[in-house]
Parts: sequence; C-alpha cells; structure tokens
Amino acid sequence: MKIDRLFLQEFRGIPKLEIAFDDRITVIVGRNGQGKTSILDALATILQSIQLSWPSEGAPGLYHAPQVSVSDRRHKSNQTRVRLDFSFEKAESLGTIPVPSMLEAGYTDSSDNQQLGRYNEFWQYASAGGLAREERPLMVYYRQDRGFDANPHATEPVDRASTIMSSLNGQLKAISHLETWWDKRDAQEARRVRDKDQTYRDPQLEAIRALIKQIDGFSDVSYSSTNEPEGLYFEKLDGTMVHVSVLSSGERSFIILLADLARRLQTMEPGVTLAEISGIVLIDEIELNLHPAWQSKIITTLQSVFLKCQFVITTHSPQVVSAVESDHVRALSTRDDGEIEAKTPLRTKGQTSNYLLEGVFEADERLPEVAGMFDQFNIAIESKNLRQAKSILAKISKSIEGDPPELLVLRKRLKQLGDAA
Repeated sequence: MKIDRLFLQEFRGIPKLEIAFDDRITVIVGRNGQGKTSILDALATILQSIQLSWPSEGAPGLYHAPQVSVSDRRHKSNQTRVRLDFSFEKAESLGTIPVPSMLEAGYTDSSDNQQLGRYNEFWQYASAGGLAREERPLMVYYRQDRGFDANPHATEPVDRASTIMSSLNGQLKAISHLETWWDKRDAQEARRVRDKDQTYRDPQLEAIRALIKQIDGFSDVSYSSTNEPEGLYFEKLDGTMVHVSVLSSGERSFIILLADLARRLQTMEPGVTLAEISGIVLIDEIELNLHPAWQSKIITTLQSVFLKCQFVITTHSPQVVSAVESDHVRALSTRDDGEIEAKTPLRTKGQTSNYLLEGVFEADERLPEVAGMFDQFNIAIESKNLRQAKSILAKISKSIEGDPPELLVLRKRLKQLGDAA
C-alpha cells in the first residue's frame, strides 16, 4: 500500500491544500503555521482508520470510521474535510465490490449527520477479505515529542497487536518498549546459545546491532540486567558503555528513532529482513536535537535501511533537504488568496545551506538587519552616494565578526566609487 495524495479543505489553519506524495520519501518544508504538522495529523487520522479496519492474524478488523472534530475546523468556517488517495499493489476487486482508492472524513455544522465521509465502501471491502492478498504495512507517527519515555518497567505487552494499536495515535513509549522487547529476545538468544548453538544470534537483534554500527561514534548495543541501572546500553567506539537514559537528546533522537522503527517493523513481520518490510512512516521535524552532521545523514540512513517504507517527514533544516532530490520536496507557500500551495523546488540535493535557505525556505542567509544594510549599501553605490556608502559600510563592519570575503567585495566597490569621483 502507498499513499498518493492528500486533500485538505478548511482544516485548522489551511483553507485549501492538495499535496502529492512520493512513493519513497516526501520532505515537507514551510514557515511556522503553514500547516506541516496539520498535514501529518490529517494523514494519521485517515491511516488510523485503515490500520484498525485491516483484519489481523485471523481476527476481523474493527469498524473505525475516520473522524475530524469541530476543533479541526478552520476559524470562522462551518465545515472541514480531509481526503486521502491511496493505492494497493495486490488487492483485487471482489465481484461487484471495487478496490477502494480513497477515504475521507469531514465535519459540518449544517448537517444532521455532522461527521461526513465515505468509510462504508472501504469497510465493505476490508470486512469481505479484500485486503488478504495485500502486504500489511506498519503505520507509525513520530510526533515532535517522539514518545521517548524513560520508564524502564513497561508492563503492557509488546507484541504485534499492541504495535498496531499504538503506532499512530497511541503513546509510543519507544524506550521502555524497546527495552522490554530486547530483554525478552536477548534472554531467548542466551538460552539457545547455552543449550544448543554457541554461534546463534537472534536475527531481529542482529538487525538493530548492525543499524547501531552505522551511527557515527557507536559500535554496539546490549541489555544488562546486572548493571545499575538495568536496561539498554550503547557502546561507543572507545568502549564506553552509555545507558539509554543518559544518551544526549540528539543521540536519542537519532538512535531511538531508528531502533524503535526497526523493532516495530520486525514485530509486524517476524522472520523478514528490515529491507523487505513495508511501512508508512510519518516524522514531524526530523531534525529535532540533531547536530547538522546527523541532520544530513538521517535521511540517507532511513532510505538505505528501510527500503520498503514510505516516509513523509517535515523539517526546517537545509541539511535535511540537501540530502534528497527536489522531486521529493514539497515547499509550502501561501498564495495571495490565502490558499496553501505545495511546490517542488528547482533543485535541492547537494546544494549549500545558503542556497536552500533563500531558494527553498524563503529565508535570509543573514540576520534580516544585516541583510537590509547590504541592500542599503548597494543602493548607495548605485546612486553614487559615496558618503552614505561609507557610513553604511562602517555599520556592516561592526555587525559582522571577522573579515569575511563579502566585506572585501564591499570595500572594493567603495574604492571604485571613490576613484571615479
């Protein structure tokens, strides 16, 4: 299954928006308040309905029509609507029941049935077994808080059913669930090594061990029930063991996100390699707490490890955007009539941060005050106002630390104007 296109109308701060998704990764950029998080929230609302309606392990799906609430209406509007177009790879029509390709939800004040939508057609197909041939993807939403709890004693089960129920709208509890899952599998691995095969390594744990080795500065991960505190320890290249609770916020953002996603995927499809497990993964502000070097690397890592996952992420980071081709980027902008557009930039991959700040993020590469002085200097030069140009250059020199090449250019232009006077 892949998500193809999202339509929003009068949804939160968005009057109207249509956005298409790449089948591998879509990176959404835009100013604060333009609706990046609202797009992910709308996706999660529709996907939650699909996820719960999907029959699982011989059990029927749950009737769960997608719902938007009165609070999702845009200010002063009496209705709101969300529609998601999607496609299946193997699903086929069931007699007169067609393969569903869209799902929508809406709310209006003017209808007796205030919740609007077309869920029944999807439910008819799903409950009749239409999704049996389709590989079920993991659907997970990493919000800005990431759900990286620090409770070392999770008591709820960490299994396929709980993964399905919690991945989109529940509490992820990424750390405690990862520790509980790892402790159980690690104990099983140790017993098999002791009783049967000294060379045995649990394939699911090995997948995460290999993943950790790809992260700069780390070489391994293990679980200790004898150390204080008990739990997961990450080994750095110098041999230092770091408990998960004392990882830096940046390390948690990178390591736990990757490890939790790997665990969830393998919980969905035990015995299948990470590269072969499907998923639809939503990540809000992927660069949170990450050093710029890791901001540019995290996209590459996600794409190289999770080959069958479709990612939709938001970011404010030029480093993140520079890691993907422009076809994967959707830059939100507000038109004169107030509607939001999702545009594809001209080029992004490998471009400098300065280029992306101005060309994609519509932001100045310098502080606005300093950028304004550069503009004033250029106007003074073009007007042949030597005195004013000297005064502005003096202000610029005080506002910029050091002696960057830009100042040399300005001084040269000033000298040329003086020589010509």
